[in-house]
Amino acid sequence: RMKLFEVQYILLRPFLLPLHNQVHHELKSIIKGYGSLKPKLLDIGGRKSHYTIGLHADVTITDLPRESSVQQQLHLGINDEIIRKTLERRSNIEQIIFDNMEETSLPDQTFDIAVAVEVLEHVEKDADFIHNVYRVLKPGGVFFMTTPNGDYITVVTNPDHKRHYRHRELVHKLSRCFDEVEVYYAVS
Repeated sequence: RMKLFEVQYILLRPFLLPLHNQVHHELKSIIKGYGSLKPKLLDIGGRKSHYTIGLHADVTITDLPRESSVQQQLHLGINDEIIRKTLERRSNIEQIIFDNMEETSLPDQTFDIAVAVEVLEHVEKDADFIHNVYRVLKPGGVFFMTTPNGDYITVVTNPDHKRHYRHRELVHKLSRCFDEVEVYYAVS
């Protein structure tokens, strides 16, 4: 049963961040393929995971603890207060845990879907991150992610971004673990 916050959020969705709306739509389409089954969805770096509101899935959110001044300034990571509020407001959140996907201890083949919205560009050891996403997905699982378009945004100005990926780089990096890779531009 949805909570009041979720209903209000759904009503306001057309006025919210276009990227979150697009991610929600894509995830909804992926979940539709599970029929009446409720997939286990891992939201990596999802903080409050707004794009998963209203989805028919059991959502686990993982994120780094909010510790540094850059994290504070850019609203990155989570803390106990964010966890408490999110659990209070959401009906499809199974758990929220402090975790680093570069060296996660999440068990193998646990999740049907993994999502990382604007996360990979923040990750130092991106190959380890991608390998661990692959490892925690069940066979046939789906990894859906977004990252800034490195073909368009060539200069890294965000103090927490490690890099921006060009189309070919991203395909190559993901293909090391995933058999099927589709990379497309959300924004031209």
